[in-house]
Amino acid sequence: MCTSCVPFRGHLDFTFLAVPRIFVAVELGIFPVVDFSPPNSPSLLLANLCSYCHYSLTTIPVMKHILLTTIAAVMLVGCGPSMSIHDAAWDGNIEVVKQHIAAGTDVNAKTDFEDTPLDWAIEKKHTEIADLLRKHSVKTRHELKAEEPIRAAAYDGNIEAVKQHLAAGTEVNAKNNDGGTPLDMAIQMSMKPELRDRSAETADLLRKHGGKTSEELKAEGIDNTDHQNKTE
Repeated sequence: MCTSCVPFRGHLDFTFLAVPRIFVAVELGIFPVVDFSPPNSPSLLLANLCSYCHYSLTTIPVMKHILLTTIAAVMLVGCGPSMSIHDAAWDGNIEVVKQHIAAGTDVNAKTDFEDTPLDWAIEKKHTEIADLLRKHSVKTRHELKAEEPIRAAAYDGNIEAVKQHLAAGTEVNAKNNDGGTPLDMAIQMSMKPELRDRSAETADLLRKHGGKTSEELKAEGIDNTDHQNKTE
């Protein structure tokens, strides 16, 4: 036995060393044991350890540090937000909202009803959370809709978005690839009971601003390509 192994002599668990290719746990480190076929005598085990003394006393502490750091990092990653960002906004849990923001969660993610976390925070009057979300570019569902083309806004019966487009100078008769105009979209969706009122109101607004259907434009001799979207 070399002198480096002497301090460990009283700490070895030789019954634990009976399994080949395992690590021997001792008080000051973890030492590799190679292909010991049980049973082995303590003297043989200690003799084998001697060949690893330099490795054990230099490399092992570094390996232990790396291992512990890795475990800590994995545990930290594993401890993600305890609830969705929508639920956190609804419950007023600003700390979880912050965790989602820090983790890179899609802050404008929508529910099945197209609500964003900001919609829920506003609905529950969690002003601090709403302010935090806005600082990170979170928008309401209506604000997101307003960023869509005027045809999409008309299709959804989103009159506020249509107003914003018109105020910004968007072509009121901007067509899609099929030649449909925003007014076509609004009229089409007004046939659905759940969208009838708001789509009809959107159609009226478009007409007041010169909106026409594709058939009306054809009747006036205006080719479908004449009014391709100018601003989108």
